[in-house]
Amino acid sequence: MPIPSSYGSTVDFGSSFTIPIDIPVPYGNPLIYSLYITSPVNGEKEFTQYLLYHTTKKRINTVESCEITLASVSSSDETTYLVAGNTFKLFSENTLILKGRIDTWSKDSEWVGKIEGRGMSVKLIDSTLEDKDYVGEPGGTTGLVVTDFLYNILSTGTMHTYSADITVSGGSDSRLSAIQSCCDQLGWYWGVTQEYPYNIDYFNFEDPDQLSTTPVAAFTLQGVNQNIISSKNETDIDNQFDNITVLGAGEGVNQLRCNAYYSTSKRSTLSIELDAVSTTLTVANNSLFDKSGSLWVGSELIQYSGKSDDGVTLTGLSRGMPGGLSAYVHSIGISVYDSSATDVSTYLNKQKTIIDKTLVTQNSVDLRTQTELNKWRNPLNHIILTIANPKTVWASVKLGNYVTISDTISGISGNYIVDGMTGGFSEDEGEFLELEVGNWKKTLIDEITSIRKSTTAFESYSQGIHNNNSYSRSGTITSGTNLSTKIYLSSDFGTLSNAVLYWNSTDLFDIYAGPIGSEVLITTVGFTNSSYDLTSVLNALMDQWINVELRITGAIDPVTIDSDLHIKWVT
Repeated sequence: MPIPSSYGSTVDFGSSFTIPIDIPVPYGNPLIYSLYITSPVNGEKEFTQYLLYHTTKKRINTVESCEITLASVSSSDETTYLVAGNTFKLFSENTLILKGRIDTWSKDSEWVGKIEGRGMSVKLIDSTLEDKDYVGEPGGTTGLVVTDFLYNILSTGTMHTYSADITVSGGSDSRLSAIQSCCDQLGWYWGVTQEYPYNIDYFNFEDPDQLSTTPVAAFTLQGVNQNIISSKNETDIDNQFDNITVLGAGEGVNQLRCNAYYSTSKRSTLSIELDAVSTTLTVANNSLFDKSGSLWVGSELIQYSGKSDDGVTLTGLSRGMPGGLSAYVHSIGISVYDSSATDVSTYLNKQKTIIDKTLVTQNSVDLRTQTELNKWRNPLNHIILTIANPKTVWASVKLGNYVTISDTISGISGNYIVDGMTGGFSEDEGEFLELEVGNWKKTLIDEITSIRKSTTAFESYSQGIHNNNSYSRSGTITSGTNLSTKIYLSSDFGTLSNAVLYWNSTDLFDIYAGPIGSEVLITTVGFTNSSYDLTSVLNALMDQWINVELRITGAIDPVTIDSDLHIKWVT
């Protein structure tokens, strides 16, 4: 007869004997969310029975955060387990959503309280670094620098090979700030992960270009395979820059700096390190360069007199020309671009300045400038998916994974990288999960969050089939003050089927529309009118910022007008 093991499982080798085996039971519970909290004195305890609501926010290169609402917790558990510094593990079924550290426990009422916590990377904020420069040489692994920052606080996980100098200064900055500086210089990701039984926290420092681009999941808004409730695509034209300046360590004329443009197609990158005396340089591709000319390598202006037939070499270099810095060493991967072909009239030529005093070498400032230029030279597109089956996605999708999206209504189609996840269980929404994805590899989540209010959002809903967008503005218009609504319409979303301007005033006024600064009179309306069809007007103004404006006609008393612009499109 089979003999049950301590977990109720056996192996039967026939009628002669049976051997009990132990099968580890994973954390979590089927179909529900679970919570475990660990006290250094009393060990781990399950708090699932007290769990009411929770929200977890995860972003690439950002400390994760979590709010957890509990009910009917005993006073002894409050003083033993719900203590700042204790760790918690939150699960969706058997999948770990977040392992973190309790920051605070506060009571909302006699029976209900809230945990506020952050992911385990918060441990790297607790201490500063020695006041010295930390340098990683090209060709090694990032552990040459980053392992110093971990200092037995977290275990070493994935450490990719890199090909450029990374240099940061210590001192008052936290260890995590120093790691973030390395990420900013290289355009890389950091994150903390755990494996069952989740006792060890692994710190990963990864090059997005070395990660798998194979999608781990597919999402669609239509048909029998629909698994998205809604999708939103945000395009931020205001925050597009092709003229980047980075200021590093130092003050005044002694401050390290680099300025770079993206106003020429004659560009490549160094494929071999360029020392301070060489008269030839090797790039990935020299075909776009003229036979002779001048070019920027970081902050050094260089003239060259020849281009080899090998497809990679520029020859006859005159180093450290006036207008740039004296000749210095440049790392592999630094941008090389033609200085005489910078036609700013045909490019955006919008400037952004970044200050990072942890950059202590000219080469590290050059590298950071190049990374920032690659991030900002195209408009930021950010897509938010509201997921229909959160538990399935928690189990299959992680930050940095690629996913496939198909949404013919809004025009979102292709492979995208997951750079944010926000989900949990709330009183109002029930179970929820939003994925934030982008079609770029080098993301700036903090920047995207701070500029949300200036973005233009295109949103489509599958439930209710109310595929429309609204832009609203209210205010007082006079003979000297107009009421305007600025929008950006992308042709990627197809032709507008309906675009109507509504207002609630019976006074006479003019409607102007057009590119910002070049608006023209569309019509004069008022009295009995309350709307005007702008479909044909806006269809002719795709792929640019548009200003729709209400202006007073004649000398009349000020009136308050609520203006809503509703846009509906088809692909």
